[in-house]
Amino acid sequence: MEIIFEEREVEIQLKKYFQYMEKFYGEEFAIKTTLTNYSIQQALSFFSKRFDNFEDSDIYSALLRRCVLYNGKNGYVEYANNLISENRIEELLEDIEVDCLLKQGLVRNFLNSASLTTSQLLGRLERSKNFTSSVENLVKIDEYFSHIKEEPKVMLKSSSNS
Repeated sequence: MEIIFEEREVEIQLKKYFQYMEKFYGEEFAIKTTLTNYSIQQALSFFSKRFDNFEDSDIYSALLRRCVLYNGKNGYVEYANNLISENRIEELLEDIEVDCLLKQGLVRNFLNSASLTTSQLLGRLERSKNFTSSVENLVKIDEYFSHIKEEPKVMLKSSSNS
């Protein structure tokens, strides 16, 4: 159970990336770097080699985990949390692929919380009434993405773009 509370390497790298991009190029540019016709991994790798060893699923998992851990009062994050709680993660990922505003909202949420560690976010959650449902949603995300890892033929749509 403690594994779902650990900060993952992809989360650490995303936080470093977004903090750097925001500092030197601004928030809007940092977000826009993920909004290309390429997969999210390819888009990020274009700007930083730190994402070469990650897959789209790793990055999307980090974005969704951050939705659960940090609700920046953004309608897109609320939408994502609703689908996660209903265990409709595949549908959410499909929506992210076709709705650039949804992807932008989730990336903005991640960027806005990049200065906080997973431990800090969990501390905030523990004091809220949503702690149990948030933990359940983290488990759902982990289960979904571990299934993706087990079946290499299951790919996100954007992964096929080259």
